[in-house]
Amino acid sequence: MSFEPGWHVDPSNPRQERFWNGTAWSGEWRETGGFQQNIAPRTVRPPGPTDVFVNSSSRSAWFIATSPLWFAVLYFFLSLFAVVSEPAGQVRIAFLVASGILLLLAARRDRAVLADQGVSRPASPWWMALGPLAYLIRRHVVLREVPGFRGSPLTVHVLCIVVIAVAALALLLMSGLSFLLFGGG
Repeated sequence: MSFEPGWHVDPSNPRQERFWNGTAWSGEWRETGGFQQNIAPRTVRPPGPTDVFVNSSSRSAWFIATSPLWFAVLYFFLSLFAVVSEPAGQVRIAFLVASGILLLLAARRDRAVLADQGVSRPASPWWMALGPLAYLIRRHVVLREVPGFRGSPLTVHVLCIVVIAVAALALLLMSGLSFLLFGGG
């Protein structure tokens, strides 16, 4: 978090203040308004892993979530380049390796951001070895217990996959229809 230890507006309830100890939210709340200095804090439950407000939409998570789109667009342009270039296979392999490394680094950064926000066991970047979808599912499973969490990166990733699949199917159908209409010769 980017603010000093002390009483701050509770991210999950703006009508209350919660004590931030500089590292994590405590289990103490107090009502806002009036003479706040005279209001004693109340303890609702002991602090635990669910006492963290997490912004689940880090830039790294969005980079991973939208990876099917940027990967498809870049791979399409690489395929066009491959038509006029000799070392097309080597360029594609280099692209695949570079994409994998970028996704692994993004997952590592995402883990660091979540750890800085107080998530006790964020998803390991090594889940990325199984692909972005596997990483985002694991991330979702870890974060769904955190108050204020929304599964947007996973949802966006699945929608990106669907959009790419529909576009590829449309291109395939259009090329097949073109072949039927204009012949193959």
